[in-house]
Amino acid sequence: MKKNDRKIEGYIVWIECQHCNEKFPAFTFSGDIDQVTEGLGALSCMTDPEIIISELTASEWNSMPPEVGIKKFVQRVSNLLDRDDLILPVIASYEHSETDDANFQEFLKKYKPSMPVYKCIKCGRESGRVIRTISPSDFKAEGGAIQLVGKLSLKT
Repeated sequence: MKKNDRKIEGYIVWIECQHCNEKFPAFTFSGDIDQVTEGLGALSCMTDPEIIISELTASEWNSMPPEVGIKKFVQRVSNLLDRDDLILPVIASYEHSETDDANFQEFLKKYKPSMPVYKCIKCGRESGRVIRTISPSDFKAEGGAIQLVGKLSLKT
């Protein structure tokens, strides 16, 4: 970890598509406040368990609509690394648990947090569900790779 590097934290979620049954990893940033993760992007490899993390440029970050900036980010990092197999995993929606109990204690017993539904990086359907969450070190120990592009350091 270099002194001037931006320190990032997060974890890996393994996602399984309910349509094509493909599994793929995605990096989820974490921090005490939004500013800690602002302007960061994590790409997934479409063929191997690999994550590429980089910062968006000001132009990419401020693009409107945001999808334009995301496309520029993916293209820039892909060109920089001479790759054509990188994609940004996208959360398409959230599944919410249904509880109709008027009693707060019963509600608390049944409550489950909303779960993200990802767009599959293989078939494109909005049917990817998180099946597992692991640390970056466990991801690497299981054969995954994490590449940092720019002045970044991953806290372990």
